[in-house]
Amino acid sequence: ALFLPLALTVTLFFSRLAREQFRAVRSQLAVVNSFLQENISAVNLVQLYGRELASRTRFNVLNHEFMQRTLAQVRLFGFFMPLSEFLSSLAMAVILWYGGSEVLKRQLTIGELVAFFSYMRLFFQPMRDLSQKYSIVQSALASAERIFQLLDKGSRIHSPEDPLCIDSVKGEIRFEQVGFSYQEDRGQDQGEGLEQSGASAPEPEQGDGEEGDEQDGQKEGQQDRQGVLRDIDLQIRAGETLALVGSTGAGKSTLISLLVRFYDPSQGRILLDGHDLRDFAVSDLRRKIGLVLQEVLIEPDTVLANIRLETGMDRAAVEAMLAETGMDAFIQRLPQGLDTRIGEGGLDLSSGEKQLLAFARILCRDPAVLILDEATSSVDTEAENLLEQAVEASFAGRTSIIIAHRLSTVRRADRIVVMDQGRIAEQGSHEELMAREGLYANLIALDLQADTAD
Repeated sequence: ALFLPLALTVTLFFSRLAREQFRAVRSQLAVVNSFLQENISAVNLVQLYGRELASRTRFNVLNHEFMQRTLAQVRLFGFFMPLSEFLSSLAMAVILWYGGSEVLKRQLTIGELVAFFSYMRLFFQPMRDLSQKYSIVQSALASAERIFQLLDKGSRIHSPEDPLCIDSVKGEIRFEQVGFSYQEDRGQDQGEGLEQSGASAPEPEQGDGEEGDEQDGQKEGQQDRQGVLRDIDLQIRAGETLALVGSTGAGKSTLISLLVRFYDPSQGRILLDGHDLRDFAVSDLRRKIGLVLQEVLIEPDTVLANIRLETGMDRAAVEAMLAETGMDAFIQRLPQGLDTRIGEGGLDLSSGEKQLLAFARILCRDPAVLILDEATSSVDTEAENLLEQAVEASFAGRTSIIIAHRLSTVRRADRIVVMDQGRIAEQGSHEELMAREGLYANLIALDLQADTAD
């Protein structure tokens, strides 16, 4: 009875210290794993820029810190476990001393002392086992803390309790005085968006190139304080093909992110067929809006499984869709056609083939609104031709939005919207914008100069 409170006090004291140690170890392990993942996935860039020594040095620093935190944890348990053993042994010794004196006084028989001694051994044995398992328990609790911090962080993109039905969509879209700032929405969780779309939510748009990083960062910070998007008033008619153009950081991808509800506007609202997007269930809305990103998620499975994903479309319907859009030629070149297995990350496919696969996947969902976000910026000429044929075939009857750096790819649009610093600078057809000799004409001239230089 005297030693039990002491043992509990020691255990509670060390549990607090142990939790802190395990939390520090897990946190540093996450840093090390993240560094390894980034450098291994970008090993070509590391070699290209001669960063092997710098990466190795950085890894050694991070790994040394991880080792130090692990050693601190080991030292803590190296003290706690012998201490718990000492307390249990001390309790047994006190019982043996006191019980022996009682036997000599004939207040206690030897049999009673042996029985009590055996009971105490049975009592302390589970405590010894618990002390040995204590490190495992504390490690699991520290890991659970990090996991539940993520799970308990709720999304700020929610579906309404009584969402509108979205079975039939015409595809008319209207932006009314829409404004957005990443600083106002910095804490927004994108988990729901990633789960539904299978793609990474876009980051705030930035300038290209390494030499001007500091200057670009200052410009981006100033723009973000003013708002990435400001006073966007835009109506897209049902069935219309709209092209968004502008320099890097103009807000094109951010506008699309609002349309698929990766984010909600900081001000204003976006309407689909006259209804606020926030009146629809998020999952239903994203089934009606097809988004093809430059980065493509490829699962290690067959081509057929990657195309139809959760749609459940049968093989014949997939083949018919591919034939209608002209993408069956791409499938026929694969060793086993639709049954060709793809390696992890789509390593067996070129960039162009990945884009064709992503486009076929979106068409399986038969979206009412189709969005191409830089979808042809990194594909070869043959794949681009196939993709353009598929795009032409799929635009019929759909509201379509194209974002592209290659201005030659947006001339087919019914209307072109030119964005600059988060605002709509110009809009009209290609011929109308060229006649104005404004920002669009300047972008066309720069594009032609780049093609001539190539």
